[in-house]
Amino acid sequence: MGVRASGSLGPSDGGTPADPTVPVPQELSTLSGPRKVLLGGAALLVANSTLPWYRIEVRGFAFELSGWHELGILAWVLAIVLLVWELGRLTSLVELPGDRGDRWSSVAGMSAAFVGLLFVLRRLLDGDLGYAWVSGAVLVAAVGSAAWTLFVGARGLDALSARFGGGAPPPETRPLPDPAARARLGEPEWRHERPAPTGADRRGGRVHRDPER
Repeated sequence: MGVRASGSLGPSDGGTPADPTVPVPQELSTLSGPRKVLLGGAALLVANSTLPWYRIEVRGFAFELSGWHELGILAWVLAIVLLVWELGRLTSLVELPGDRGDRWSSVAGMSAAFVGLLFVLRRLLDGDLGYAWVSGAVLVAAVGSAAWTLFVGARGLDALSARFGGGAPPPETRPLPDPAARARLGEPEWRHERPAPTGADRRGGRVHRDPER
């Protein structure tokens, strides 16, 4: 029976805490599709909010205004919260693994998308739209769709039913690491483990199979 090394607990799409020794770009490549859309969409929404969303005329002069007005202020603040939350999970500053972390991400995304949708509709009714309104509407729809997909995938509906119906919480779709494995996440090198030498003798530090077997 040979000596084997225990598998390192690398990053996942939210199921396990990220490895602090792995660069952020490598962590980013392991995110699920919905979380990538949430992260990128939140960043683009914040940037898009500073562009012209609508126009007004005052005494014959036309002015272009950004999205930081009325409900837009709340929408973009929620987008910033979503962005900070996802970056925190990505860089291990926030340790909320498994489906529970994904559910919180999806709730943040749906909140930002819902308020953003109200602002988009308000601006549409008022008219005199700027070019950032079109891209903003697309981004709001993308974030909302990704958030809902992530919520369903993380068994959010079952969690709500258990929460308000008094049932048992849904099991994790991705198994969480045990406490000993979580402690090893902060080590610069992974420890190696030897399996239990069932039916084998250890002689001189080497593992030999039992000749009788």
